[in-house]
Amino acid sequence: MFTDTSRHESTMLLAVWLAVHSMMPIVALAAVVWGTVMMAIHSNVEHIFIVLFPSLAAIGVLMYFIVVVHSYRMHLKSNRVQDVERFPASYVTNKKSLAIPQRRGKYPSNDFY
Repeated sequence: MFTDTSRHESTMLLAVWLAVHSMMPIVALAAVVWGTVMMAIHSNVEHIFIVLFPSLAAIGVLMYFIVVVHSYRMHLKSNRVQDVERFPASYVTNKKSLAIPQRRGKYPSNDFY
């Protein structure tokens, strides 16, 4: 069903797909290296650079993806810290601020003026 070349291409595509879609960089890197080694073992390539180039490109894409996700997460964390500083917990959970005003005195309508 598959020719020898298409099997190696599908192996490399699987490795690249795992590298790009995996959230665990170690697993993704292992998948890329595994795909490269499988291509190197089963193909008669004189220049190893031809085999390594897709892997290096996939590693570059993976590193870019990691940097983008990491910077986005750091951005979210910094926004969360600013929100906490803007609204401290005592402001949100202060029982006096949540309490209904109590009526005091003989004429309670005068208390609110």
